[in-house]
Amino acid sequence: MRCTKAHDRCRGYTLLEMLLVLAIMVLLGAIVLPAVSQPLGKSELRDAAKQVRTQLARARLEAIESGHVYQFRFQPGRRTFEVAVKSSFGVDDESDPQRSDNDQPLRGELPSGVCFHDQQAAERPEDSGVDFEGTGSANWSKPILFYPNGRTTSARIWLASGRDYYLDVMLRGVTGSATVGQLVLPEQEP
Repeated sequence: MRCTKAHDRCRGYTLLEMLLVLAIMVLLGAIVLPAVSQPLGKSELRDAAKQVRTQLARARLEAIESGHVYQFRFQPGRRTFEVAVKSSFGVDDESDPQRSDNDQPLRGELPSGVCFHDQQAAERPEDSGVDFEGTGSANWSKPILFYPNGRTTSARIWLASGRDYYLDVMLRGVTGSATVGQLVLPEQEP
């Protein structure tokens, strides 16, 4: 509010002044928002890759400790993954010698905005089969197996962050070690 000295009366701001301040705030927000959201997307993608790497290590450790074959699988184009004893996926047979009450699949999801990249999709990222709303098919990937001796199936799992970046998690079969790769732009799509 402004006060005049002659009359010692205060008056409010004009509509034009308020609209000018609002326009400046909107302009600053439009400039700052992309600069802030891009690093956040990269961070979510890195966190998702660490989560996948942790779940792969967990499946390997469970296989070693239990003496059973474990597997990891995911839904391409979606956020869902599962880790369980190999025979517990889709098997309701109680007579399975490897099955126990503790062998129920552990299901998890990647952070919002990140999904497993469908490598069998079209070449362009726009047609990559990414389904962030969860309305796509519920097909599962080929399972990655973890054996009691510590070995595993070699694999490369690509994660997608919208249409901005891709990141891969590589699993070495002989050692069972998982490493997170570098961020890749859509022009360098996997």
